[in-house]
Amino acid sequence: YAKVDGRWDIDESAWEPTGDGQVHTDVDDLLIWVRHLAQGDALARKMRETAPLTGGGKNDYAMGLFTGSYRGTPLVSHSGGWAGYSSSLIWLPEKRFASVVLCSTHEHAVGKLARKLADLYVPGLGPTEPEEEEVEAKPATPVEIDLSRYAGRFELGTSPGEITMTPEGGKLIASFAGLRIELIPVAPDRFV
Repeated sequence: YAKVDGRWDIDESAWEPTGDGQVHTDVDDLLIWVRHLAQGDALARKMRETAPLTGGGKNDYAMGLFTGSYRGTPLVSHSGGWAGYSSSLIWLPEKRFASVVLCSTHEHAVGKLARKLADLYVPGLGPTEPEEEEVEAKPATPVEIDLSRYAGRFELGTSPGEITMTPEGGKLIASFAGLRIELIPVAPDRFV
């Protein structure tokens, strides 16, 4: 919940896609799902099947799951994040191990945390894999433009319905569905 216009209101995204995003769950439910995948019925097997890319390259994405390996052991995983939450599920079928990390912030590398749990609790994993080099994000270079021409309330016609754009301190603030996002102008009609 968050206080909006002096009253408490639900503070979650109004994004309403079907099939993608907004899975409301908890660790126990995700572990039940992993147990289902481990049973290996026809649906569970189908969800882990991959097909080559049209150019013939390797495709690690199956039907909602990534397949690959971690420290020489087959790995099934999925991660996600939205509106301040992030999650990672990893499953090492041959080791009968799964870990689920749910976090109420984008600030933690939840996939890395899930793999560290495997490092701690799964004996017999292969050699440690080199960590992927993290690319440091370079800050955007703001440009001076008249932000007042972007100000106003705009009806989107779909969820979240309405978005308000407000110039504030050299940035454009987009407010919708209880969210407040800073947009930095980097060129005319271009924001990050």
